[in-house]
Amino acid sequence: MNEFLFLDIFNRSLTSCWLILAVFVLRFLLKKAPGYFRIILWIIVGIRLILPFDIRTDFSLVPSAEPLSPYTVQYEAHPLIDTGVNAINDTINPVFSELFKADPESSVNPLHVWVFVIGCVWLIGFVILLAYSVISYLRFCGMLKDAVPEAENILISDHIDTPFVLGIINPKIYLPSSLGEKDKANVLAHERKHIQRKDHILKPAAYLITALHWFNPLVWISYILFCRDLELSCDEAVIKEMDLKEKKDYALALLNCQAHRRTVLAYPLAFGETDVKERVTSILSHKKPAFWLTEIALIICVVTALCFLSNPNPKHNPDASYLIDNFDWKDTENITIDYDWEYAESKSADGLYHNHFKEAVLADLDPKDQKRIIKQIESILTDEEFEEVPREEIRGGSRYRLFILDARQIDIQVYEKEGYIGTVDPESDIRLPLVYKVNRDKLDKLCDLIDEATAETESS
Repeated sequence: MNEFLFLDIFNRSLTSCWLILAVFVLRFLLKKAPGYFRIILWIIVGIRLILPFDIRTDFSLVPSAEPLSPYTVQYEAHPLIDTGVNAINDTINPVFSELFKADPESSVNPLHVWVFVIGCVWLIGFVILLAYSVISYLRFCGMLKDAVPEAENILISDHIDTPFVLGIINPKIYLPSSLGEKDKANVLAHERKHIQRKDHILKPAAYLITALHWFNPLVWISYILFCRDLELSCDEAVIKEMDLKEKKDYALALLNCQAHRRTVLAYPLAFGETDVKERVTSILSHKKPAFWLTEIALIICVVTALCFLSNPNPKHNPDASYLIDNFDWKDTENITIDYDWEYAESKSADGLYHNHFKEAVLADLDPKDQKRIIKQIESILTDEEFEEVPREEIRGGSRYRLFILDARQIDIQVYEKEGYIGTVDPESDIRLPLVYKVNRDKLDKLCDLIDEATAETESS
């Protein structure tokens, strides 16, 4: 089932991109606001990426709740991605649908196979990144085993060149033995502020979320910017009561302790990591933000959470009346009919029944045939005697016709005694159709029309 776990992660990652792009803009607009608001925005991103349940609202700014559904992956002959943006859909779907079109002779949808394979690759990548993090942590622990305690949760080591915090449950501050006494007070103030703000928990959590979504470049960029904002916000919290001379001393300590290597790690929280030049500039130019700016930043964070942590409510009620109101009768190029003919007579030598699917694109048929078929489809869809039935009731019947008209909307299945029309329920986790009983005589007539219209095409 790893493919469906990956599919869930994939959909969360894709829908979170809208929030990430919004935060890219907002963190720039809130540059003069208190730094912790940028951290709040990144926390909202993290929550969106791992939120285990759906929140539906009418004011969500996420265009689509599930771009690629399990139902599409498993069952649709012409799979489509629904990003919620028509321009993107129109660009992606012609290629995507053709690339992963189902083979009538295959027992498994090719998209299902590809999702399984990619899911395995995702899992391997996730394990590698976790192993990398654990090995990095153990390497630091080994390097620091000879560290000498100086005070409560403060240790001195000869094997490091920059101060940092290490540990989650019981974090400790490690100082290089070469650190001057003049810089020590500023360094300790910075690292203690990290611990006070729980940054030693936030950063590993952010790394774990990034590892889950390692295939998404926007998530990696978010992690890098989050680490940068974490340090800038911590600097701001330390220096907010300092005078100019004390700020200069703090900036000098930062320059003296800057890390010589820059790596994307879950550990540690180093005093001199990230862009030191940017941090020094920020420290020396820091001014207390106006109260109104703080209020605006708070409102922005609340609105961002409300609009991007939720998914949009379904745009339609997925019943037969929706099909009647929204089916595009003129767009014949998007109406494909896959049909399984003479099912009851397709018993093979092995004693089993086999489906023999044919495909007809309505646009390829004679215009007169198109009109006759569309008229009969419209007659079926405007039948006012739809009766919803449990899906279980139609299982096990001998099916001899299957029609799929505009694959995202209509699925008509004809059995020996009854006919049914299915519509996909967007609220369902497995996206199985809602099923309605329809007029059998009308379906039989439609079958005859299709056979008659395609007979000439096949003979030619």
